Amino acid sequence: MGQFFGRRLGERLGAAARRGRARGELGGLRLGPWAAAVLVAVAVAPLHAGNLVINGSFETNTNGVGYLDYNTAATGWSNSGSTAGRPQAFNFIVDANADKRPGGGFNSELGTIWVWGPQYSEAPSANGFTGSGYGTYFLGGDGAYATGPVSQVIGGLTVNEQYTLSFVWGAAQFTDVKDQGFNAGWQISFGSEVANTETVSLPSRGFAPWRSFSTTFTASAVSQTLSFLATGGPAGVPPFSLLDNVSLEPTNGPPPPGVVPEIDASAATSVLALVGGVLGCAERRRRTRGAAR
Repeated sequence: MGQFFGRRLGERLGAAARRGRARGELGGLRLGPWAAAVLVAVAVAPLHAGNLVINGSFETNTNGVGYLDYNTAATGWSNSGSTAGRPQAFNFIVDANADKRPGGGFNSELGTIWVWGPQYSEAPSANGFTGSGYGTYFLGGDGAYATGPVSQVIGGLTVNEQYTLSFVWGAAQFTDVKDQGFNAGWQISFGSEVANTETVSLPSRGFAPWRSFSTTFTASAVSQTLSFLATGGPAGVPPFSLLDNVSLEPTNGPPPPGVVPEIDASAATSVLALVGGVLGCAERRRRTRGAAR
């Protein structure tokens, strides 16, 4: 119904414009320019929002790289608090210099931490470590020590509507350990639903190149918590899961360019009623002025 109405309305207004009727036309009514503009906006406005995640690439932060919610913070995101004797779960805002020694790395309350990579001057690892390509910063989480989720409350949901979550991720290893392989991944929760990335297994000093992941969730409330928990092991071999470019959008989102989107028919009806009322008032005023002459 909404899609049909939007298409027909667009056709009528488009035809009127092509005929050069600057005032607009709809169903025999001659509309002012502003009214036609309002109707066009309603006719083409999609029903769905874009990315519902705030700061999905972690670019907006208070202090650059560092220990999340200890010496830096990322807008929209929360660390999970004290665990295993640490002031926060071992989650960090990092950048492509996380392997650079001297001059790079990132700080916790224990001092500077590095990951293995080609910029680690004491013992370079030609593992290809790099940033994600989505801005400067990204998230990193220890999957085997002081673990805890990083989360964000997502509002504006429609109950029983499906939402597609997508992001890029990779994995690295702290330089604490030199001779033991590790595995890493992410566990994602949205409301009561849980999903997991694959688990990558890497040799000592390894790096898992960035890759894409997506999954679909169904909203059970108008507001739900989205959380990311780094996973991995073995214990004592610091696996470091990396995350960036997080997006959550309605699965049935706006149509591609060139396709007339469905509109909210009830909203269009309200606008039509408003325009009709304004036009009625204008017509009565015109007649009153005519009679006065």
